[in-house]
Amino acid sequence: EGDGNYHLQRFLEQEGSEVSIQVLAATLLYNLWEFRHDTTARLELRGADQSKFGLAGSDAGLTLGGLYFAELALRLWWQSYAKVLGLSSYVLPDMDEVARAGHSHYNVELRGGEGHLEVAKLILNVIKQKAHMTVSVKPFGCMPSSGVSDGVQSVITELYPEAIFCPVETSGDGAVNFYSRVQMYLFKARQRAREEFEQVLADEGVTEAQLREFLASPAGKRFARTLRIPPHVSAGTTTDLVREIAPYAKAKGTLGRAKVQAAVSAKAAKKWVQKDGQRWLHFAKDMSPHLPALVRFVGGELAEQVEQKAPSVTKAWSRVFDRATKLSADEEAQVRAAEVASATAPAPTEKKKAQGLPVVA
Repeated sequence: EGDGNYHLQRFLEQEGSEVSIQVLAATLLYNLWEFRHDTTARLELRGADQSKFGLAGSDAGLTLGGLYFAELALRLWWQSYAKVLGLSSYVLPDMDEVARAGHSHYNVELRGGEGHLEVAKLILNVIKQKAHMTVSVKPFGCMPSSGVSDGVQSVITELYPEAIFCPVETSGDGAVNFYSRVQMYLFKARQRAREEFEQVLADEGVTEAQLREFLASPAGKRFARTLRIPPHVSAGTTTDLVREIAPYAKAKGTLGRAKVQAAVSAKAAKKWVQKDGQRWLHFAKDMSPHLPALVRFVGGELAEQVEQKAPSVTKAWSRVFDRATKLSADEEAQVRAAEVASATAPAPTEKKKAQGLPVVA
């Protein structure tokens, strides 16, 4: 969004589109993935890697552990702020999955521009039905995108005919040609979205009037909130909303809607265990081998900081310990008296053993 891109987001929204823009956190995750990918590849060089980013003389486990921890912190920070802002349904991409999707068509070692991200995004947008249309906007003559990625995208659109890919350049000759090109692809996306919407109405056995009536009722108000996003199944948010509220609209009475809610909650819990929980488990499994190095580093740093920057704390604890163990004058006198008494006391005499009875043969 901005003058450089002719306010593309605003234009698409004025045309009735729902725009999903890559957030800055996704770029930061890509940078962390690059560093982790390169570090893992350099592990095979053992101690002979003397280059600028080499691992000779460094702790690779500490580096990888720090990268995993940074990714975990970034994801938790993002989800916390997203929940406060009402975007709790937004999920940051799995960069390992993105790399696997794009590597078969665009080598992940090519890092110009966005690297393999542009190709991988189009593939995942189609396979996972994340969007009806993918727009790639770039400056005029951008070699990594216009010269490389767009050429690969022609292969992707042949493999996935349902993909709608719109590459546009901001050449500076005016917004008319720019908007005109976007509108051509946007027309196809509108048709696709309309067909998808009509199909889900037929599949669920409801009409648009029924759904609007339900959303206007007290039972449907919670589904009509502006920032609420229905569970993702299809490319269109409206289609997902129809799929979500159709069972409630067809249910009879409060008891019927309660049964639907119970089934939905059970399905959501099962999905979390099978998908989201597995993803976090896989992340923890990858991170666990590098935790000891990270713990050693953090422990050493904390100990050093305590010794250098907080000597008064150590002295204070020493004074407390000395006061707790120091004897008073009366106690010292009692101890000395006991020692003198112990030194002057006569030595105990040994008792003679009693002789045994004579043995009678």
